[in-house]
Amino acid sequence: MTQAIHVTLRILAKRIEQLTAQIHEQDQRPTRLVEHHTPQLLEPVGIGRTAPSLS
Repeated sequence: MTQAIHVTLRILAKRIEQLTAQIHEQDQRPTRLVEHHTPQLLEPVGIGRTAPSLS
């Protein structure tokens, strides 16, 4: 029984690692698409000395 639990936990740990890697990849995907197609969307807007004051 102990060996079965150990094997099951090892399988679960590997699956968690795989899913974590997939989540990281999917999180990066939109940024890469924007960088490729419309990089200007990632530039800060209204920051710096040339930005008009709102007050």
